[in-house]
Amino acid sequence: MEVFISDIPEEIHMFILSRLDGQSLVRAKRTCKMWACLIENLEKFFGIWLMCCLNEIPLFMLTEIMGYNQKKTDHKSLIKSYKQLPWIFWREIYAEYKRAFTIEWAKVKMADLYYDQAHSVVTSLAITDGKLLTGHEDGSVFCWKNVAMEGLDLNLVHKHQRRVTCMAVTTTCTDVSELLSSKCHTLIVTGSQDYGVFVSDMTKPNSTELDYYNLQINSVSCFGPYITSVANGSFVQGQSVWHVSTEGSLTVTQESKLEPPDNYSNPVHVALTEDRVYVVEEKGGLYRWTWNDGIPNKSVVIKNLSCPVKSLICKDDCLVCLLENGELEVTDSKSSYHRKWNIYELLQRQPESMAWRGPLFALGTKGGVVYMYLVKDIEDMKSLDLTKPAAKLTVEADHVNHIAIGDDGSSPLVAIATEQLHLSLFKFIK
Repeated sequence: MEVFISDIPEEIHMFILSRLDGQSLVRAKRTCKMWACLIENLEKFFGIWLMCCLNEIPLFMLTEIMGYNQKKTDHKSLIKSYKQLPWIFWREIYAEYKRAFTIEWAKVKMADLYYDQAHSVVTSLAITDGKLLTGHEDGSVFCWKNVAMEGLDLNLVHKHQRRVTCMAVTTTCTDVSELLSSKCHTLIVTGSQDYGVFVSDMTKPNSTELDYYNLQINSVSCFGPYITSVANGSFVQGQSVWHVSTEGSLTVTQESKLEPPDNYSNPVHVALTEDRVYVVEEKGGLYRWTWNDGIPNKSVVIKNLSCPVKSLICKDDCLVCLLENGELEVTDSKSSYHRKWNIYELLQRQPESMAWRGPLFALGTKGGVVYMYLVKDIEDMKSLDLTKPAAKLTVEADHVNHIAIGDDGSSPLVAIATEQLHLSLFKFIK
């Protein structure tokens, strides 16, 4: 007796289809009309794309792609809040995550973005919501819109008096209700050699001064509406964490001070999370402060690194440090895990910069080469094989000073700043 697929009860079809991963779901939808109809029901009424996102994407990557900062909560409450967002939103989030993996085989389209040479070289770089942000040697901070390489629009965000030394971008949302009520604001925080830390709202014309230090600003970091920075001598002056309100004009509504460690030198890098602040000082000491009802506790030494640090990235409890001696070090702040790679020995190139967004990790080296790696989770980073990049990008320059990773809605984007007076933008075409 012949049995056709249409003879199987729809309930069984629904059960089987609901267990598929996202990519299999897309393929199944193209198989037959019945499955297409059933999958549409799963999409609209059963939140199948939300489940695919939660099951396949690490939470810290998910919130990063979503573009907002998720406060820690239990799994049940998280699903309840996320279900408020429309199903098509989750389908697009999942698609953006999966697009990152196309760098292994996609064609690469490159474009050089030129600007007025009076602004000199790019000293800070970021991509957010399809916009490219650049800080320059002359103190200018620009927003490049339409980075899909067509009809670029350049706007001045802020003008420092001297060289922009650091930049961070954040959205003020920390809850789905804020996302739904359109209360999210994108803030650009910049520091410079003129000793000032300024925050700019991309929807408003003016910038707000957060603080002035006695010496150069080295690093800024954000989590939602919370902002911190470090400067030469800032432990002596008072290491601050600010809460910025976007109601009306930008204002500082709360300020906390970090108690300096017992023995310290100038802090050079900072990373801020919901409940922790990480600081690296110029001699290589790595410190952590934890929060208790908004009040920072005394610092804890996580590790004394072997040498000064070029760059610091914090994802979840994973700290990635690029050292001046050419080593890459990964530290798990919750355990005693540490691992080092000697990049020069592995790649025969001196590392200069790095970036990490979603499942894409980039490592820039002398000679104008950027190595791209796929990192599905923290464990992938801990076991990263630097000799097997997923892609390799090359620019005509001696140095790779800064890298930014993003997505324009149709493909991953990688922006590279060198010593040349232009930017290189790479787009991966399927």
